[in-house]
Amino acid sequence: YTVSGKPLNSYNYKDTQSIARVQDYPGGFVIIYGNIARMVLFGTSQLDELLKNVEKEAMKGMGIVINTSKKVISQADFMEGRWGNFSDDQPQTSLSEFNVNLLSTFGESTPRILCLSESCVLERDPNTYNVCTLQPLTDIWALIRHAEDPQMFTIEYNTMSKSTYTCQDRDTLLASILDEARGKKNRDNSV
Repeated sequence: YTVSGKPLNSYNYKDTQSIARVQDYPGGFVIIYGNIARMVLFGTSQLDELLKNVEKEAMKGMGIVINTSKKVISQADFMEGRWGNFSDDQPQTSLSEFNVNLLSTFGESTPRILCLSESCVLERDPNTYNVCTLQPLTDIWALIRHAEDPQMFTIEYNTMSKSTYTCQDRDTLLASILDEARGKKNRDNSV
């Protein structure tokens, strides 16, 4: 949650593969999430209670067993594998890059570099060049051009997530994404 009490993100039980403890981070745990097995790191002073409630609520509400794995990882394991199946260099090596502004649901605009690799769409922080988000090209469902703003567009994914941006080269960027996605045999996306 943010300071104002708004949730930053949510993680569906149905997409949670497992939860592992982080040995060198007191109260630390990772959610291994989605079809790419991305790891998301959290910390709490009430870890055992939280894991027990997650198991209980997932079973009660959805009939899903969440494996709160007895497996323990280190922070180094997390840093090395946090992007799951796309943690190697090749999926994160940019073939093309575009300067964009990410528009949050809170109305804030954040500068990002939107990159296309052979297999992914990546958002990078322009100050550090670190990867902020990563989505497989095969997960793109729709590319939306907003009529009210000639620079605004949204990328929707088949995972039910979406991101909205502005870019001076919007149509060139969308054409590049469409070409790369279709090159990965994703013919299900539309503009």
